[in-house]
Amino acid sequence: MKNGLFAYEAVLQAEKSGAPFDIFLCDKQMPVMDGYTAVAKLRAEGYSGTIIALTAHAMNEDRQKCLDAGCDDYCIKPIQKQTFLELMAEYASSSTASGS
Repeated sequence: MKNGLFAYEAVLQAEKSGAPFDIFLCDKQMPVMDGYTAVAKLRAEGYSGTIIALTAHAMNEDRQKCLDAGCDDYCIKPIQKQTFLELMAEYASSSTASGS
């Protein structure tokens, strides 16, 4: 995506059009609007879809900051392929099970 504002608007538009994203991967450091702000605004708008934070920050407090911002989970960059695929499978299956 071009920037955080664009991502935020794309997620809302997809939701309103009836074709929501299965999982929104949100980089925490984006131009115009950072990921923390985008996620907080989406949650304030009532968005309940799955949001996974992508960040190069790997400390426990960084993970908690992502969760506190409204993310469902957190993935560290550089992304490890197997870890990423397992995380996506976990949320895709829970989304399917809940009927989302």
